[in-house]
Order: sequence, then structure tokens, then C-alpha cells
Amino acid sequence: MWRMIRNLLFLFILVIFIAWMIRDPGILLVKWLGYEIQTSIFVALSIMAFAAILLLLLARMVWASFALPKQMSARRKSRRLQEGLGFFCNAMTAAAAEDKPRAMSLVRRGLERMESDHERGVGLLLASRIAQLTEDKNASASYAREMLSRPSLEFLASRGLFEQAIERNDDLGALEYARRALRLHGNALWASRAVFEHAAQHRQWHEALECLNAARRIKAFPPEVERRNRAVVLCALALQAEEEGHNEEGVSSALEAVGLLPNFVPAVSVAARLCARTGRIRKGERIVEAAWSSAPHPELVDAWLLLHGGETIEENLKRIERLVRHNREHEESRIALARAHLLAREYSLVRSLLTPLSDTDAPSRRVCLLMSDIEDGLGNRDAREDWLARSRKAPADACWYCDGYASNVWQPICPTSGAFDAMRWGVPADEHAMSETGSAPQTTLKGNVLGNESGSSSVILSPPDDPGPALKD
Repeated sequence: MWRMIRNLLFLFILVIFIAWMIRDPGILLVKWLGYEIQTSIFVALSIMAFAAILLLLLARMVWASFALPKQMSARRKSRRLQEGLGFFCNAMTAAAAEDKPRAMSLVRRGLERMESDHERGVGLLLASRIAQLTEDKNASASYAREMLSRPSLEFLASRGLFEQAIERNDDLGALEYARRALRLHGNALWASRAVFEHAAQHRQWHEALECLNAARRIKAFPPEVERRNRAVVLCALALQAEEEGHNEEGVSSALEAVGLLPNFVPAVSVAARLCARTGRIRKGERIVEAAWSSAPHPELVDAWLLLHGGETIEENLKRIERLVRHNREHEESRIALARAHLLAREYSLVRSLLTPLSDTDAPSRRVCLLMSDIEDGLGNRDAREDWLARSRKAPADACWYCDGYASNVWQPICPTSGAFDAMRWGVPADEHAMSETGSAPQTTLKGNVLGNESGSSSVILSPPDDPGPALKD
């Protein structure tokens, strides 16, 4: 609307000016070099306007003659770019049709037509993707390594090379590319998870904790998973400090782990041991009592008694009574009390505690062994032999187990698979099968892992061919 008004106003002024010049043309006199030129102002202005137009046209022609080579070069580059993109499109189609030779041939022709640096970068990105589609890992890795030299594509190249290293089980290579990607983009979730998993699986606990601190800022893990991972790493740090004799450092890590997961038995156990060594007896008692109230566990009994080591049998019995008072009917509470009273040779009381557990179709192995100890203490040898025979056929007791491995000691890394935080408390599946069939399957525990006759505390169920650690995808 405003443009039309402006054009109309310009035409109106131009018409008025032309009419004025026709009505009163005036006279223009020019004397130069002995010549005298006389004409009207309107004609003079018309000649000047015509001359200006000719000069502009001449200047445009001269400029076009100088710019012509550049324009021809630009048109040539544009044509080659279009051809290159066409080759890549056809290569993608060939890759989808599983025509690998044609696809890679078209990729090479497409790259030849990518001349500028940006075009070459886009071409490498497309070439790497097409090579992945054709499952040409060598070509894909070659294109990705060339992309590493380009800052704009370095992160993408690191991701591609990381995935290829994972596929060929190259842990060190995968870690290198994950760390490189993390330096480029600190918010890369996959890189943060990969660095943490590698550090954890290789027991580099301080680096794993640093990774978790960085991962918390970018929310690389769900809150529950991050809390669990942090508690396990802190527990592992506490165990390491305990082995090295750094009790103060260890108790700090262990108590922090208990603060994250109050019912995490390995953390509570090591925290109680270190509290006993550093004189924090009351703190150790509180965390063990809290854990027992919600989830009784046999390891907590040992940790509880360790807080006041060297006490008499009667004093230990009182302490066990205090520990189980909030959860007295639980199976673990009954077994803990039975063992304490057994040491005091109160056999009738032990029998009354174990009766609800022994008067079943399939009492556990621990219960059978305790009943045999009662009969042994009373001098009933036949009854003792009967309970020992039942213990050999009884369901296995719970233990810490992971992939083909069982132990009465928790470890942050599964010894067979190298998986982080894989050990769980329970009965291994093979032991279930043995108790149901009445005979040992091909992969069985050699003895009772919780106090077996040979004294072994752990045993391999079915070790894999390669028990070394491996990165997760």
C-alpha cells in the first residue's frame, strides 16, 4: 500500500516537472574552448540523464567482464556439489539395496566432487554413514579418523569410533574416544556413562567418583541409579581404604554410602568395622540397628559384635538380644539368637527358637546344621547324623552371587563377568535346581558356601571363557 502511494507521488511530481519544463523551457548557454552551445534546460537535462545511463551500462559491462571468471567458477562448483550430492543419494540407495561395491564406488565419486572444506566435511559425514550401512568397518573408521582433524566434526567422529571400538571389544580405544568426546562436550551423556563404567569395572574408584560428580550436573543417570552407583563406589573406596589401613578415610566413605543407602548391607558392614577401629562405637551401633530393623542380614550380626570385640558369651548374648528386639520374629533374628544361646549351651532355648524354622518340609541348610549342633551338645549322635544327612539335601543358604559365581563376601565387581554392582544376595539358580531335583546338576556349588566342610568361602559355578571386564553399550 505504501509502495503504491510512493510510486504515485513520484509520477505526480515527474509529470508536474515535465509540464513546467514544456511551458517554460528556459535557455542554457555553454561557452567552452571557443564553442558556444545554446539549448533549453529540458533538453540539457535529458542529454545528461541519457549520458549517465550510458556510463552506468558501460561500468556494469566492465564489472561483469572482471567477475565473469569468478561466476563461472561458482557455477562450476555448484554443479559439482549437486553432482556429488546426487552420488551420495544414489550411494545411500545402493547401500539400502545391499549393493556394497556400487555404494562405495559412488561414495568415492561423491567425495571427489566435494571441493571446499565444509563440503568435504559433509561428504565425510555422509560417507561414514553409508559405510556403516554397508558394514564396511574399515572404510567407516577411515572416514571417521579423517573427521577427527576437523573441529566441527571431531565430536561426531569420536562417537562413531567409540561405537566401533565397543563392537571389537577394544576397551582402551573406546575409553580414549569417550574421554575425547567428554572434553569437547561435557554434557555428552553417553560419554559420561562410558567413562564411569570403564573406571568402575577397572576398580579406578576415585575416577569413577569424579565421573559421578560430573554426571550429576548433567543428569546422566536417573536419580535412583546415580544414588546406587555412588553408594557402591563409596563402599568400594571404603573397602580399599580398609585394606590399606586408612581407617579415617575409609569410615568417611563408608558412612557417606550408608547415608545414601541405609539398607545397603556391604556399606553398613564395612562402616561398622571402621567405626569400631576409629572409636565411633555409638555411630556404628545406630547404623547397624537401623539396617537390621528394616532388613535383617547375617553380615550385620558380625558387624554388630565387632563393635564390642572381646566380650564374654553372656555379654554377646545380651547384645544380640538388643539388636533383634525390633524384628524378633524374623528368620535371621531367630538364627542369630540361636547361635548366641548355643554358645551358652542353652540347648532347649535354641530348639524353641529354631522350631518354627525346622518343622517345615525343607528347612534350610543353616537350620539343619544348627539342629545337628543341638543334638551333638545333648549327646544324641543318631539325631545328629540325621540332621547332617538332611543338611546335605537341604536348600542352599543365601549368599552373594553373580554370573556363575557365589561367595559369602560381597564384591563391587563380579569376578567372572567384570560387571559393576552385579552381586546380589540370594540363592543361585543352580542351587534352586539342585534342591528341586534332589541331585546336583552339572554346574553345582562344591560344598556349602556359608561354612562348608572344606572351608572355602567362594566357588565358581560356571566360569565364562573370558572373565575380563567389558564396557557396556
